[in-house]
Amino acid sequence: MNYRVKGVFAAVATPLTPDLAVDMPCLIAQCQRLLDQGCHGLALLGSTGEATSFAQSERKAILEAVLAAGIAPQQILLGTGLPAIGDTIDLTRHALKLGVTDFLVLPPFYYKNLSDDGLVASYRHLIDSVADPRLALLLYHFPQFSGIPITHASIEQLRRHHPENVVGLKDSSGQHDSGLAFITKHPGFGVLAGADPLMLPFLRAGGAGAITGLANIASASLRIIFDHATKPESAEQVQAAQDYLEALRALSAAYPPMAAIKTITAALLNDATWRRMRPPLTALNDADYRIITQKLAELLTSSVR
Repeated sequence: MNYRVKGVFAAVATPLTPDLAVDMPCLIAQCQRLLDQGCHGLALLGSTGEATSFAQSERKAILEAVLAAGIAPQQILLGTGLPAIGDTIDLTRHALKLGVTDFLVLPPFYYKNLSDDGLVASYRHLIDSVADPRLALLLYHFPQFSGIPITHASIEQLRRHHPENVVGLKDSSGQHDSGLAFITKHPGFGVLAGADPLMLPFLRAGGAGAITGLANIASASLRIIFDHATKPESAEQVQAAQDYLEALRALSAAYPPMAAIKTITAALLNDATWRRMRPPLTALNDADYRIITQKLAELLTSSVR
């Protein structure tokens, strides 16, 4: 299926300096590393990137720095969903002026129990206000964080009104059946997994790929699965990559998700920079860091790898 947004996207974590500013050189190096290791693109300013902890000016500065480093706008999937629709419009317009055209957009997430009409109205207002035919939106279904599910009815309305702009969805529910329902009920709609182990069954059902935090540390394995998921002759290679992802997922699942990704990244790169978190999130303690480092070393030397 020729989806507008497809492939393996790293939900890029955001490294911080000791004073909790964005460590731009470290971020740029990570972005380049992820592309070199097989990611099709970079999902900046998403949940793993602690986006809601950064001011609008910081978000713009992050994007500008990554582009100035030579990463192509076409390789960026930018998170722009904010509680205030005006901020979402402003950040999306700014990115479009810089050549970025693909966006991952949370619903406005402060008010809960939104009606489908209210949810649809917020996305339609964004599209109409930006008024740029290049604009491509992935809806962001992450109800356990946002408190606002993307419903099948809202997808149908948005595709009916804006078929060229609303091109897919990231399913971060972590539920196998949820993703498969999005794929089967909305043909031609690019559904990407937010949980790494689910990319394989999603691809085999007609999904478009994955946008995941573990891609920060396992992009090569995800790329193997994406490239070979439906090739019988590669079944053993795909299963080995899948086993590795599931083992990493089990390791990270014992801890708060954003801190776990950063801690595993720190252990893998032997760089304590990655342990820092922007409040209100907190870093894992030294004991947990040592446990993760030991388990990661065991995993990397096991047959799973």
